[in-house]
Amino acid sequence: MRSSQPAVNAEAVREINAIADAIAKAGGTPLAVAKDGKLLGIVHLKDIVKGGIRERFAELRRMGIRTIMITGDNPMTAAAIAAEAGVDDFLAQATPEDKLRLIRDEQAKASLSPCVVTAPMTLLRSPRPTSALL
Repeated sequence: MRSSQPAVNAEAVREINAIADAIAKAGGTPLAVAKDGKLLGIVHLKDIVKGGIRERFAELRRMGIRTIMITGDNPMTAAAIAAEAGVDDFLAQATPEDKLRLIRDEQAKASLSPCVVTAPMTLLRSPRPTSALL
């Protein structure tokens, strides 16, 4: 049985993957746009890191607080955003269950401080803050 989808040659696949990887390494999310089985292009979506956030995280670090970014993004995108924002560590491709597990692990170590979570917004407190989850 023959597929009704047009075949994509190996060179085109390599080019598409290279573009998608470059976007992810730059902290973006690649979004392929196609019509009738034909690739029209790749859109580069990117979250904006707030100005001054790197300096704020540096101040937390000076206070002995470690920052952790938890995201559903792929590892390349997460690494780029973490580096741009200046967080100490990150967890990529995190499911809601993964996020909760990491938060609970940090709470169990009694090292979780107030944190900022972009979606949903959550504040968690601990008696001895040494980590902040983002």
